[in-house]
Parts: sequence; C-alpha cells; structure tokens
Amino acid sequence: MDTQGYGTTPCAFALGVLGAAPHSPSPREAFAGAAECCICGGPAHAHGPAWKRASIIPDSFGPVELFARHDSPAACGACAFFAVGKTFKEEIARRELPVKTWVNVAWRSYSHVFSAYGHAVPRRDDWRTFLLAPPEPPFLAVMTTAGAKNLIFRGRVATDRRMFPLLVEETCVWVDPDVFGDVLRDFEEARAAGLTRDELLTGRYRSSTLARVGRAAWELHEAAVGGHRARRLQLLRLAHAVAENTNKEKEPTP
Repeated sequence: MDTQGYGTTPCAFALGVLGAAPHSPSPREAFAGAAECCICGGPAHAHGPAWKRASIIPDSFGPVELFARHDSPAACGACAFFAVGKTFKEEIARRELPVKTWVNVAWRSYSHVFSAYGHAVPRRDDWRTFLLAPPEPPFLAVMTTAGAKNLIFRGRVATDRRMFPLLVEETCVWVDPDVFGDVLRDFEEARAAGLTRDELLTGRYRSSTLARVGRAAWELHEAAVGGHRARRLQLLRLAHAVAENTNKEKEPTP
C-alpha cells in the first residue's frame, strides 16, 4: 500500500499526517523487551520506546477484541498517541481548532479525516463535501456517531478516491462518490418535501407525515429512497447522517 511515507498502519499514517512525535512512555511505563504492538500488530518499538500495554490502554478505550495481537503486553508509540486524551487536547490547543473539549475528551470523541491536506475534525457539512468530493489519496477517514470508541486504529487508508473506505463506528463502508451523490440527492429531495430523516431511513412513516406531504409526493420519493434502502443501505445511512437540514426540526449532527 502506497501511503507516501506517512506510515503503514492507520495510527502511523495519522501520526505522519499530523507531523507529531510518537507518544513516549516514562521509564516506569516503558516496555523493554521485543514484542509486537497489541493494537496494530506492528513492531512495538517502531515509533520510539514501546509502552507497557497496561500503562496506555484505559478502560474506556473500546473493543479490545479487535486488537491485532491479543497476547502482546506492549503498544507502539503511534497507537499510544491516539489512545489517550492528553495528545488530543494538546493537538487542539496547538492548532487552536474550534473544537469543544472537556475533562475526558479524547480522539474517540470526534470523527477525523487525515490526508495530505492535514487533519480535520469534520462536522455535517464537512462530511457532505468530503463524501461527494474526497481529497486525493492517500487519506484515512473515520466517523463516529457516539464518540465512545477508538476508531483510528481500525480505519483503512484509502488509495483510490473513486471507491474508498470509510469506517463508521463498527462498519467499514465503501463509498463511490457518484453513487453516493445519487443517494444523497434523492434523500434531500424527499426531506425538502417534508419527509423526515428517520422515516426515510426506516421506511416507517407516520400517518401525520403522509397527510401533510400527500400520497402522490410520498409515493414518488419513497420509490426513489426505498430503492436505495433495499440496495444501498449503508450509503443511505450516510445520507441520513450528513444530509442538509431542509426541515425546521432540530436534528443531531454527526
């Protein structure tokens, strides 16, 4: 995989984009022996001194069953960088990004895109732009809707912008921007007609909605969106997350 020198694992790639130094352990936290990183499976000392696993993996880290080396007692400096909140707060402060922070904020709390253009913490409009016109590869993109689990180490570095992987919580979604554009257009047109996000995603419509929109308009939009629901459900879920707010109801931002 050609990642243009950024790194061969997701965390190494992301760290290279940031241009940051690996997260280094104290002598007490350092793992001295030869080992593979429990998180990514690469050499534990590939990014400076290795960490003792117990010193860097907090209880809030996420699903450890997805680690590459379950039996390893060590973690590399690149994976360690994205495992804790300290480095996220420092990065946000260093770049003066307009991102809300709190005591327990960490990399897991937000979505991320890493590319040759740098690192971004995208909001709904940013995701909409990204999915329709992704940057030149390589790039790494992870989207969280809950902000509870570490995703960066599980992401996949994209090497083709015509069909690229996007990790959405537990699911890797392959996105063709042209196809996604069709799904998003149909979804937003249905939203503009008065149908709600959740109704379009599930296909379960309230009688009050149907009365307000009218049967003819509902049938037209349900035919289009229903086809995506049957054949392109993951892309429809993305449209549900990033579509513009065309109705007055207040809805969550990814």
